[in-house]
Amino acid sequence: MTLNHRVPTGVVSLDENLQGGLPAGSMTLVAGNPGTGKTLLSGEFLHHGAELGENGLYVSFSEGRESFLEYMRRVGKDVTTTPVSDHVDILDLLTVKEAGVDNLM
Repeated sequence: MTLNHRVPTGVVSLDENLQGGLPAGSMTLVAGNPGTGKTLLSGEFLHHGAELGENGLYVSFSEGRESFLEYMRRVGKDVTTTPVSDHVDILDLLTVKEAGVDNLM
């Protein structure tokens, strides 16, 4: 793998703008206001990667595991079915949410 290797997100127009996707081996924080598509983008990326055999981790500070899973089922990207589920983990950090954490993020 070269330093410039990119991993496709599964969103064609975004991948084009990112010159092929996200940098391989990097950690990417997706942040923004409610309703801007963070969960959809993250879920699409995880699902797409899992279909290619890549491992992924979804970390949430603001919604629970079940809420994320239900949303992904509604948009047709169920991450609980094998073989996708073998490559996706979800870390629910709602317990660390305190006043000010949103500002810190």
